[in-house]
Amino acid sequence: MSTDLRQVVKHNLDVARRILFVFEMKKRLDELPRIFPRSLSPIRDFLSQRMDEVKDASLPLVLVFVASCLEHYLREKIPIEKKEKLGFKKLIERFRSSIGDKLAKDAHEMRIKRNIILHKAGVIDEKASKEFMKIGLTAYSVGDRLMLSEDEIRRYIDTCEKICNLI
Repeated sequence: MSTDLRQVVKHNLDVARRILFVFEMKKRLDELPRIFPRSLSPIRDFLSQRMDEVKDASLPLVLVFVASCLEHYLREKIPIEKKEKLGFKKLIERFRSSIGDKLAKDAHEMRIKRNIILHKAGVIDEKASKEFMKIGLTAYSVGDRLMLSEDEIRRYIDTCEKICNLI
């Protein structure tokens, strides 16, 4: 079961990476003016704008997907006789000794952001701000909209992969 579960997580993380790869295409699209005539600029600009819109909508969904993969993996790694309903926060803490403080902090950061996206429409509230401060992240203020980057999502994918390899 462990190998099957790892394979599912690996597949899901590969899907997340492929979604991010699509956004690499936008960077190539931005190079088109050097390659194609000026007459194609309106088409390139239109496609570039649509790609930005898709990326802005997709990055939060990819984060939620990756965080959910990690939560499911951790939940499945608890022995059946000890299964109780644990929230994602407690699951991370339960495995802290196996994954170390750095990966636990990254997993909590991902968990907090997932909750902001799912439950607060992407806006940081007082509870999330306090949770960020507890793990040493002070750049997030109440009322701010959560902003995500491709590099950040790649880091979360890597975090999930490292944790799954350790447990």
